[in-house]
Amino acid sequence: MLSADFLQKWKTDNIHAFIARIILEQHKWLFQNQDWQSYNPSDFHYGNMEDYKNSLRDHSPNKRNENNTYFTSGFITQLGMTAIDQDFPDYAMRIFGEPREFAQIIRKYPRVKGKARIVMNIYLTLAPKLKSFFDQSGLTDAVKN
Repeated sequence: MLSADFLQKWKTDNIHAFIARIILEQHKWLFQNQDWQSYNPSDFHYGNMEDYKNSLRDHSPNKRNENNTYFTSGFITQLGMTAIDQDFPDYAMRIFGEPREFAQIIRKYPRVKGKARIVMNIYLTLAPKLKSFFDQSGLTDAVKN
């Protein structure tokens, strides 16, 4: 049986992922693909579905990044490596679902910091009142250069 906490987190994550996808679709003018891609490894290309499918045998695609291998490359989950419209929502889920914990991760990983800054700037353009949330959670300080 799934715990109530797990179900609540799952619902919250899915809401943030859904909103992030709407933002990408409805406000394309805010998203600069080249800026986002600059935080990916130089030889990286989204969409290697074969590697992703093969990895499903070993673990869940949304499994926590316990050994930080994805963070070093600028990703939150392996699923995020399949497409920008998976990668961007991964960031939104962490920014809004685990802001304090994510601020600590942002401070350690420059590629994550860059992408988080992009996500936060897009959200601030659409909803400036989020600034207080970002400030109070430590995210604003974490994304500073």
